[in-house]
Amino acid sequence: MWTDWVEYWRFRRDQTNMLVDSILLLHRKEGRNVSALDDFRRDYLKTHVHEMPLAERLAGLSVEERLTGVPPEEIRHYRDGLKLGLTGPKKARRAKGTRRAPPEAR
Repeated sequence: MWTDWVEYWRFRRDQTNMLVDSILLLHRKEGRNVSALDDFRRDYLKTHVHEMPLAERLAGLSVEERLTGVPPEEIRHYRDGLKLGLTGPKKARRAKGTRRAPPEAR
């Protein structure tokens, strides 16, 4: 029963967010002053941005925007590590104590 309420309110929250976004967009198009709502929205997003998947947070940003605030020497260090194969995506490692599957099972 409790899970039914949680799902109901989660659905309602998503609908409410869409509604508020639509209202803000309409007010902007009409040239109305929505600075208080903009301030609220900005503060809300700052508070909840960690809940968004990384891909969504980075969507629409250029490479330059992604690297804003990263010191040039750190970028060079990372780039040099990529060239040498020292940096980059890591392979998934098995948990300690687990065994590798036999060749016929792979």
